[in-house]
Amino acid sequence: MNRIKPIATELKKIDTLRQISSVLSWDQETMMPPNGIDARSNQLETLAGLIHDAWQSDDLTQAMANCIDLYTGAPKDDLDTDEKAFVREVYPQWKRNTQLSKSLVQELSKATSRAQHVWQDARKNNAFNEFSPHLQTLIDLTLEKINQLGMTDHPYDTLIDEFEPGMTVKKIDAIFSPLTEKTVDFLNHHKTLPPNSIPGPFGINEQILYSKELMEQLGYDRNRGRLDVSTHPFTIDIHPTDVRITTRANPDYLFESISSTIHEVGHGLYEQGLDPQWAGTPYGASRSMGVHESQSRLWEIFIGQSLAFWEGQLPRIHDLFPSAQSTTAADFYKACHHIKPHWCRVESDIVTYNLHIVIRYECEKALFSKSLNVNDLPEFWNQKMNEYLGLDITNDTQGCLQDVHWSAGLFGYFPSYTLGTLIANQLHQKLHAHFPALNDMIRTKTFVPIKEWLNQHIHVHGSKMTTSELLNSLGIHYAPENFIASLSEQLST
Repeated sequence: MNRIKPIATELKKIDTLRQISSVLSWDQETMMPPNGIDARSNQLETLAGLIHDAWQSDDLTQAMANCIDLYTGAPKDDLDTDEKAFVREVYPQWKRNTQLSKSLVQELSKATSRAQHVWQDARKNNAFNEFSPHLQTLIDLTLEKINQLGMTDHPYDTLIDEFEPGMTVKKIDAIFSPLTEKTVDFLNHHKTLPPNSIPGPFGINEQILYSKELMEQLGYDRNRGRLDVSTHPFTIDIHPTDVRITTRANPDYLFESISSTIHEVGHGLYEQGLDPQWAGTPYGASRSMGVHESQSRLWEIFIGQSLAFWEGQLPRIHDLFPSAQSTTAADFYKACHHIKPHWCRVESDIVTYNLHIVIRYECEKALFSKSLNVNDLPEFWNQKMNEYLGLDITNDTQGCLQDVHWSAGLFGYFPSYTLGTLIANQLHQKLHAHFPALNDMIRTKTFVPIKEWLNQHIHVHGSKMTTSELLNSLGIHYAPENFIASLSEQLST
């Protein structure tokens, strides 16, 4: 591995700047006073420029040239297998960062910082018109980014590839089309009775306390992370020794904080499970956002919504939330497995959730193929919600303003949620095969062995393997039919 050490040295310098930027971004979402936004935007813009300069440094370029053909990306013949895997992952990042102009990188950083701030207020005010000019700016800048990186078969391919290397519109369509068809058919043939309501109110302080307890149960190391509250829950990967997550709490809906916390813990466990000695390099980086989301969806849905989970958690829930003391574990299980379309993605059941992702995917494809104008986005969104979920959306807060992703410039991210859900479904089956007493483990809060299995089989590998290689090593593939079949089995019990 001696040949790649000079590259790793330069990458760690770049990552130090990224870490500083991440801390500022975290502070913006959790602690920063509202009037600090202009100064924060300038700070992040400056850091984006420094990071861009570092990617284009002569030292990194020379280190790369010693290991790889800078024009074709072909590794030198005398590299060993691990070294070739390393430069395979670095090269696309280096190429992307050397192709983009510094001015564009800085403009995107500043526009994103401002857009996130405006989005929070627009969401509260139910006013898409407040956010739309900022969204238009982000889309225009992103289209220029696509132009600078070079057009592929579909302009959206360039954005998908940043989160799912090797994925394209054509490949995702081949997965999403049958999944959508099978999901709609499933909804038409599986009706569930409304569950008993879970009576509130649920104290906000008690929800945050319970969230912190859940973090520790699942194996999240709070000495290497923390929990805060934000408008939209997120995880920020500063370093494997500093992985911060946020949640949100609703006094009338206990599931919101529980689901959000477990989901973000899933992300946090992945980041904390990466090899810290390789931090800032491909060997210390997550494989893809689909694999990342598989960790969150596994913990949130397949473990955190199981009957065994509620049986184990019920005594503490009764203790913290007196209004729910007459509610049984079966009541909680039925409530979170009730199949009913909902306007909110994060509050949706496991069946309809993927249709939410399909809607966002179709919005993004249309926006970046220029077949949809930004000002027409709310109407397009609402039509899709009615077409796929039979819902009439009457306001922007419950419509296209509900997610943080577009204000954060994360175009191309949404497909990862469904790809991750499909992987998580099969990971759950793998866990059952490896731990025959899995339900008993969940019931008794014995979560750490599950985390350690994931550490060993997924986390510690970083990006040494491609996504296909990793999934093949686990015997997993994107399989909509497997997912629907498993749902039928779960919901019939």
